[in-house]
Amino acid sequence: MAFLDSLQKNLSSVGKQAAEKAKDVADITVKTTQLHTEKQKLEECYARIGQRFYEAMKDVPAEEDLVDFNEVEARLSAIGVLENEIQQLKGKITAVIAEKAFNEKGRHPDLPRTFPGYKRLSYKNTAVFLL
Repeated sequence: MAFLDSLQKNLSSVGKQAAEKAKDVADITVKTTQLHTEKQKLEECYARIGQRFYEAMKDVPAEEDLVDFNEVEARLSAIGVLENEIQQLKGKITAVIAEKAFNEKGRHPDLPRTFPGYKRLSYKNTAVFLL
């Protein structure tokens, strides 16, 4: 019986230690998440301050800021070009897919047979309309 009592105490002790370690791991996870959130909020504050500074000083930047200001202007220009290209592509290629939308007459009653200005392609009960 002494052996079983000793084994029970050891198992109980190990269980308590495991529970404490699990709690410590959970606390670390919570604190790490809180730390990440605080760092993210700090970066957002820096970004707002930087944007306000840029807007206030973009016409007459200090010499030490000139390189960064030029990079901001170049990136804003590149963003504008990319947004335009995306809009053009969205307007150029518009697809409507009607998958397995056919009834016994050959098409789903709610879908039109054609879309004006679009070319219809079909493959295995799927209709695709391209501009």
